[in-house]
Amino acid sequence: LFNANAETMGAELELQANPIDGLDIMLGLALLDAEVTDVPGTISATGKETPALSPDVSFNALVRYEWPALSGFLAVQADYGWQDDQNFNLIYTPVVRENAYGVANARLTYTSESRAWTASVWVKNLTDERYRTYAFDTTAFFGAIENVPGPQRWFGGGVTYRW
Repeated sequence: LFNANAETMGAELELQANPIDGLDIMLGLALLDAEVTDVPGTISATGKETPALSPDVSFNALVRYEWPALSGFLAVQADYGWQDDQNFNLIYTPVVRENAYGVANARLTYTSESRAWTASVWVKNLTDERYRTYAFDTTAFFGAIENVPGPQRWFGGGVTYRW
């Protein structure tokens, strides 16, 4: 085992806006330039590799609108997160490279006038996007690739009481 040096440079930009009463907009952008240096030649053809789990670009957005209704407040919310291609290993192997993907979620919430009670229903991974959150290339040892899939579309809800 070894511990290689790395060079990383990046930037993040966040924007929050409330253009009208009840409307919240949040946007985020992350840019990353990461490289591992001095990778031993016996395990790397190039000697430099992109670190695991380091997408060059990622983006997120959330839009929420709340208005008075039914003796309380109704709110609709949608959010989206997108990541660029990324590797799951330090050493590039095509089977552990994940293509860019995005995941959208939605929520509908009712809050009582006193804001003590809240009830919501939601759907996560609205478009049922298929993606992996991690993968292991164990073909050299076990002849297999271990994939960890992201959650498929799922629905739920909840009730909250605050005192």
